[in-house]
Amino acid sequence: MPTLLGLDVGTQGLKAVLFDPERGVLAKASVPLRTIDGLPPGHSEQHPADWIAAAREAIGALRAESGFADVRAIGVSGQQHGLVALDEADRVVRPAILWNDVRCAAECREILDAVGGAAAAHRDFGLAALPPGFTAGKLRWIWRHEPDLFARTRRVLLPHDFVNLWLTGRAAAEAGDASGTGWLDVRRRRYAAPLLEATAPGAADLVA
Repeated sequence: MPTLLGLDVGTQGLKAVLFDPERGVLAKASVPLRTIDGLPPGHSEQHPADWIAAAREAIGALRAESGFADVRAIGVSGQQHGLVALDEADRVVRPAILWNDVRCAAECREILDAVGGAAAAHRDFGLAALPPGFTAGKLRWIWRHEPDLFARTRRVLLPHDFVNLWLTGRAAAEAGDASGTGWLDVRRRRYAAPLLEATAPGAADLVA
């Protein structure tokens, strides 16, 4: 019987569900996740390897409970806005900076100023705001404060897109999630070069 697997990569845990279109939910599992302790106020980070370990554990629990036969499709959802920096071999460069990390407020203001301010960003790209939770400011923060790590970075992904990369070998982002990076021209459904140029040198080469 065909089944569907769902994974949700949250800040506090990873959830998995095995679903049969006719019989409904066959099995569920959840694995807790923790943010890194001891960071400065306003900082929030996780190790991307923890998401993969949690996914393996949750999938193993589903297999043990249900047999896990004939999975036809996998759907992945999860935390938006965070930043996973990868090197040329897709190895993690530093812990992921999460959506609830607010260290980059100054960098977000600088990006908006570089494109003419908030009103111009909305007019030109449909960008209603650039809060410090968005990905753009986080990358600019790394460029400014961790230049050695920025120099090693060859790809930037959102957290659940990193899980998708692990599952499929393909780096990609869909438009809904990309709109929360601070780089997407939402009307044209493509990344806006001026926003990327305002973020950091070479940022356009890093996005999926």
